[in-house]
Amino acid sequence: MSTRLKCSVQQEAQVIELYIGKPISVLAIARRLGLTRSIVRGIINTLGIYRPRRRSVIVYCPQCGKEFRAQPARLTNGKDKYCSRECSNQAQRRRIGVFCANCGKAIDKKPADIGRTAHQFCTLECFHAWYIGPNHFAWRGGGASRRGLGWADVKRIVKARDKICQRCGAKKADVHHVIPYRITHDNSPENLILLCRSCHAKADAALRKQERRCLGYAIFPTRGAATIS
Repeated sequence: MSTRLKCSVQQEAQVIELYIGKPISVLAIARRLGLTRSIVRGIINTLGIYRPRRRSVIVYCPQCGKEFRAQPARLTNGKDKYCSRECSNQAQRRRIGVFCANCGKAIDKKPADIGRTAHQFCTLECFHAWYIGPNHFAWRGGGASRRGLGWADVKRIVKARDKICQRCGAKKADVHHVIPYRITHDNSPENLILLCRSCHAKADAALRKQERRCLGYAIFPTRGAATIS
């Protein structure tokens, strides 16, 4: 009873009213009334006051259909969805049979995975094969690239032919136009050469230098060495 003597009867009544009537903590009640937390806790324990439990609702387990009670707040947060841990584990292991959108192979997927995308795939290779061209979400009708039609195929041919930089022999190289594409729009393999980034930058710098001097364009008559015409 010592803790109750440290506060007035009016404050004791306010503690009871706030603790039962409003869902606030003991610390919040102590700060509002200017008391310590130990005094508020002493009043509650001495009088044997208990907060009424939140009202539960009846729900049905989506796995087994059993009826059980759960707190509305936990249901809102996605908890207490199943009646037991066994039902929760069974739901996680549940699979639905679907068909691969690319090859048509029958596969089993989780229900959550099926709801994420409109199409399902058996492997990553099938996924990449499907999302090319009109099937891709960013497809805007296609058309030629800035290097013209068939540029990707021509690059593969030149890389297979030269394999390395034709100046320094570096293994990592890019395809370079001997005569600039902006002049001739020529993507033939004879007008292309494989150069590393360093040699590619030097060749482009030589071309720009000759343009500024109005001496024409540097032409690579043979693959390997640059000459100034």
